[in-house]
Formats: sequence, structure tokens, C-alpha cells
Amino acid sequence: MSISKSLHLIRQEFANKIIIDEDIENQPKGNRGIYGLFIKKAREEECAYIGRSEIVSSRIVSHLYKIIDGNHGIPKLNSAFLDEESIIVCKFVEPVKYEFDNYYKDAQRLASRECYWIDYYQNKDQCIEQLPEGKRPNKEWWEEEKVKKK
Repeated sequence: MSISKSLHLIRQEFANKIIIDEDIENQPKGNRGIYGLFIKKAREEECAYIGRSEIVSSRIVSHLYKIIDGNHGIPKLNSAFLDEESIIVCKFVEPVKYEFDNYYKDAQRLASRECYWIDYYQNKDQCIEQLPEGKRPNKEWWEEEKVKKK
């Protein structure tokens, strides 16, 4: 099934639970860039996840299927999907165009913009459950060390 068909089916089936920014499907800004998954409840909207992708529409579909199945890596998104008062909003946050000056720089530009937006939302105490890629100590070790430092 094509990405457009998947987006259309999700929109149709879950119209009252999931809002997908038209920029994601129609791609007027291009389809490479930064996207966000937000939780809207009443008048408040909170960023739960920021991601980057070469094909944003494809990544959004992947995230939405995980949320619908209840197995997304961000528990807050799974809970929001089940909460009758919450809506999941998928947004195209920022297009990141290729400069075509250097392959590695173009790849890093996308990663840098993702980090910028994660930092932006984490400074607002949002997007808190999101962890950076790569190897890190487990949370239990971190909590033990935190207690030792106090």
C-alpha cells in the first residue's frame, strides 16, 4: 500500500483521534526534514516526539501504526491514543533541504536540526521521554548516581 493510501486510511478511520498536517502528505515543502508528534488535550498541545527523516510521510505512517497498535516507544503517545479527550497531531516542523555541497554535511544538517528542535521542546519540559540515539547508561544506574551526587 502506498504512503498516501496509508495516510488516507488512517485519517479516515481515526479522524477523531489523529490529525495529520497536510504538509506531510502533500509535501509542498519537500519531504525531507523534521516532524513532530504532539498531544492535544483541551486547549493545550504538548510535543511528545521529534524526529527526522528523508521521507517524513513514510516515518509518520510507521509511527502511527505503532501508536494504533499500542507499542510506540513513547508511552505517552500510546496513552493519548486511548484517552478519549486527547488527539495526536502530526506536524511537519521544518523542511531541511539538500545543499549538495557535501554528502556528510547534508546528512549532518538534518541531524543537527533534529537536535535543535528536541532541545527547543525539552527546554519547555516537553518531549521529555525522548532519548538520543546511541549507547548510554541505563536509567537505574543514572538514578543511583544522582542520589550519590546529592
